[in-house]
Amino acid sequence: MLGEGSFGKVFKAMHHDRNEVVAVKVVSLEDDNGQLENEIELLKACKHSGIVQYFSSFVHQSKLWIVMEYCEGSSLLDVMSACGRCLTEPQTAAAVAACTHALQYLHEQRLVHRDIKAGNLLLDSDGIVKLADFGVAAIVGLTIAARRTVIGTPFWMAPEVITCQRSNPDGYDMLADVWSLGITAIEIAEGQPPHAQVSPLTAIFLIPTLPAPSLKEPASWSPEFVAMLKRCLVKNPAQRASSADLMSDPFIRHGHEAAARGVMRALMSAARDPLRAFRDKEERRARHAAEGRQRRKSAEDMRNPGAGAAAPLGAANTQYSSATLPRPKSGSGSGGGSGADVQRSSGSGGGARDDFDLAAISAIAKKFAEDLIRPSTAPGWELARTMPGVTGPFGFFDPLNICPEDEMDVKLWREAELMHCRVSMMAAAGFLVQEKFHPIFPDVDGPAAFQLDQIPVPEQALLLLLPIFQSEIARAKKGWMEPDYSSDAAAQGSIRTLRKDYMPGDLGFDPLGLKPTSPAEFKEMQNKELNNGRLAMIAVAGMVGQELATGSVL
Repeated sequence: MLGEGSFGKVFKAMHHDRNEVVAVKVVSLEDDNGQLENEIELLKACKHSGIVQYFSSFVHQSKLWIVMEYCEGSSLLDVMSACGRCLTEPQTAAAVAACTHALQYLHEQRLVHRDIKAGNLLLDSDGIVKLADFGVAAIVGLTIAARRTVIGTPFWMAPEVITCQRSNPDGYDMLADVWSLGITAIEIAEGQPPHAQVSPLTAIFLIPTLPAPSLKEPASWSPEFVAMLKRCLVKNPAQRASSADLMSDPFIRHGHEAAARGVMRALMSAARDPLRAFRDKEERRARHAAEGRQRRKSAEDMRNPGAGAAAPLGAANTQYSSATLPRPKSGSGSGGGSGADVQRSSGSGGGARDDFDLAAISAIAKKFAEDLIRPSTAPGWELARTMPGVTGPFGFFDPLNICPEDEMDVKLWREAELMHCRVSMMAAAGFLVQEKFHPIFPDVDGPAAFQLDQIPVPEQALLLLLPIFQSEIARAKKGWMEPDYSSDAAAQGSIRTLRKDYMPGDLGFDPLGLKPTSPAEFKEMQNKELNNGRLAMIAVAGMVGQELATGSVL
């Protein structure tokens, strides 16, 4: 077996009629769908130097067997993992240019690939990049239903692929491949796609809601590369460049020039030995894993002697090689100017199994989009987006929809957050100072979480609290409306109502003149206070939790 992807297993085999080594992809079918066979026949008619050639296909034992060209090299993901580095920008440009050329041909044939990623870009022994894995391709114009299904690998999926049934009655088209091309370019340059640090299910929610991703350090790359990504990664497909448009893009032209200079051939030459060692290591890992599965199966058979054995995998006129192309887990290192590690996410090609029920995930995502997300024009949301504290990496991020729609409620929540932030910063500092130096109560010792009942002179504690009370009263008078204790129910709500012109957190005095005069600098100061306060809340919770659990000082 060469590998296992999202929709089937790939085997190395000998084609007797052609007398050559081929790759055979075996896909399980729920139904014997004659239209699917017709689509595969159309795929077989595709003839392009940048596309892995299809020879034939047939259905046997409720499985679709697709016979295709065997590439002796490996995927770009394998190459990066084996070499322990990302690709350089010229190598990235050459790979993206080759993929764009192949996509242009496919799209002219009204074909959508739907699974563009580094794991599906193969590098043959001559350094030619070829697009592979059409197990999830669709024929545009033949089956609208197929284009209204969520198929692909989550991190590379276009927003309209996730939300197609909600936002576009016609489903999605070839432009979804262009988005995946942009994500793949980032993957090749930085070692992993955007959102790779979260689970695939979380990515399903983030991709339609967050702004379009970009390079982590755009200044480290050429302006042409950054501009090309901006053309690919447009959330509105109507404004996204097509594969034909990209063929004249400066970055793509540079990629063709780099390929002509032999940068990919040199990469393949340099990667041969690392790939060989990488495959040997992964073959041992795969063999040990298979032995472990066999031992577990034998133990299960002993516990359930009546259970039948699985039928062997095979077909007429097909010989399978015992050689196994391993499925690498991860790589490390830097390259291409990004300094990022090469990492395989759970959805990467040839990596961990990613054939989970994307249709079910799509239903969850649609429910999230239709029923939970409230109108973005709500006044509270508009105010929240402009307030301090809305910083990277997520910006305005509210997946649970807890942000109020009323502006005054947003200010009230921010007031409460700021007070907790300030108290937490003082508590975190006091926690450490009291434990290490005992400046105020030298006779009190032990974990700070247990020191309150050891304070010998309560009057001292009251004196310490007095300035806090005074500042809180001054702030309340400045920001809160005078309470109305009349019998009117609406008026009684004024006890928790802020003044309309009040800025949350404003203490009403600045004796040291710390407030910047520049609005930008003032907002930056507010961002720092909020972010430090949020970290302090987490820190205090951790400190108290640790001391309560261990009974010892930090």
